[in-house]
Amino acid sequence: MPANMSLCTTVIAAWAIGGGAFYFPEEAGFSLGDFANGDPDFIVMETHYDNPDFKDTFVDSSGLRIHYTPVLRANDAGILETGNLVFKATHWIPPYASNFLSPGFCSASCLTEVFNKSSTPEITVFASMLHAHLTGTNLRTRHFRQGIELEHISVDDSYDFNFQEMRHLREPVKIVPGDHLITECIYDTSARTKMTYAGLGTKEEMCLNYHYYYPRMPFSRCESLLNINLALNRLCGITAVNYLASPPVVIAPPEYAGQDIYEVLDSLEWTQEQIDILQQVYQEEYFTYCEGNSFNYEDVNVKTVPDEIIQVLPEEEDICLATGAASRNYPGEVVAMTITSAIVLALANIL
Repeated sequence: MPANMSLCTTVIAAWAIGGGAFYFPEEAGFSLGDFANGDPDFIVMETHYDNPDFKDTFVDSSGLRIHYTPVLRANDAGILETGNLVFKATHWIPPYASNFLSPGFCSASCLTEVFNKSSTPEITVFASMLHAHLTGTNLRTRHFRQGIELEHISVDDSYDFNFQEMRHLREPVKIVPGDHLITECIYDTSARTKMTYAGLGTKEEMCLNYHYYYPRMPFSRCESLLNINLALNRLCGITAVNYLASPPVVIAPPEYAGQDIYEVLDSLEWTQEQIDILQQVYQEEYFTYCEGNSFNYEDVNVKTVPDEIIQVLPEEEDICLATGAASRNYPGEVVAMTITSAIVLALANIL
């Protein structure tokens, strides 16, 4: 295994349960083999299995089938991950909440930094894949320019963990320096009695969107983290934490000293007031995390609503509820409805 595998954090293809094949548009493909211009030196396939009963009778044949061509297309595509950084300490969903909103911010300062480093005037998003786990119900990525909300990049108001798909957008979306993205996930944890944390497990949670775009920039993540100091202080009165410990350990106040933060949070008797407190923290401050092939950029204590947002889109009627449709995928279109156990992706532009 390559020694620098720990640096392999850029997703180039993603598949989840219920997905089918994905085909790049005629004007773009994913470049492979041109190492001098940023193509991957090696690729790691990571598969997540859910086997809570530890059964030993399963046989798996999942994999990637990659179709490529020596006939290069006009644009090299990249993939950008937005939402909440998948890290247990900084993404929490409280129990007993039927409509809890978790926003993940891709700040204007982060996007501007990346555009300036790459000397790229704009990118075009042509497909996206919203992703959460079992408690996610409504997912979307909102798009702001100079504080004005534009049309959403992607929306799924009837999210189903068992039917996830990389979807082509009805109309490609331009993103320019200074734009601001918010990936929002609404969760229903009304049947849970303990906090749900971010993680890779099916019963843990995520709030992500994978955007295919072109031209490719040295850029893989534009995400945010909950301000946990503010959250712990308001929920529990915690004023000092040793974050060098794993897991982080409370230093003060004395009644919690020596306990890790998860023990404290899991011992809380959650009320609607506490749920509202955590919801408010998500809307006040956040930490931005940007990651590229050659840089990391952090913008701390950035104000969110209402400072950066001047005008928002009016809420639309829920088409699914009005028509009885099983799923609403606006503005994405399903490329294929095939349900398959294999991971199938069409890539192009090999040099």
